[in-house]
Amino acid sequence: MGVNDYVATPIISTELRVRILSCFSGSQNTSFSSSNSAPNDNAKKIANNQMLVEKTCLYLLGNLTVDISLDCLASKMASNRNTLSLAFKNSMNIGVFTWLRTQRMKQAEQLLGTSILSIQRICYEVGYNDSANFSTAFKSFYGVSPLQYRNKMMASKK
Repeated sequence: MGVNDYVATPIISTELRVRILSCFSGSQNTSFSSSNSAPNDNAKKIANNQMLVEKTCLYLLGNLTVDISLDCLASKMASNRNTLSLAFKNSMNIGVFTWLRTQRMKQAEQLLGTSILSIQRICYEVGYNDSANFSTAFKSFYGVSPLQYRNKMMASKK
């Protein structure tokens, strides 16, 4: 039930309540010795992790401009850093911030191709505070600078 997660981190009261309620909601069988409980527990854990990942993704997509730490994000998701990281790795095969960086780059690509916003403004819109860092990240991701990408998109529209 996640008790091991609390060995290294303090208890988050919201997460504790959610975990306790999830143990008893919709479950008529409270026997812990049932031989069928392991597969059901595993399925429940996978479903809970998937819900956590989906909730986290929705939050991050709605807050691309926010600079957030893993601890703060986990707290907002009523979880802890270890559970959140592991759920992301298991569900998405990548880490939270790798996923976030990809979403930011996709949003930047879309804005560069369809808007007249300056590159500096786009950099802020996708959560970068420094246009040099944004340009480096964009070039690393797409192989061209944001300006080169925009120019290429403009040329293809003519």
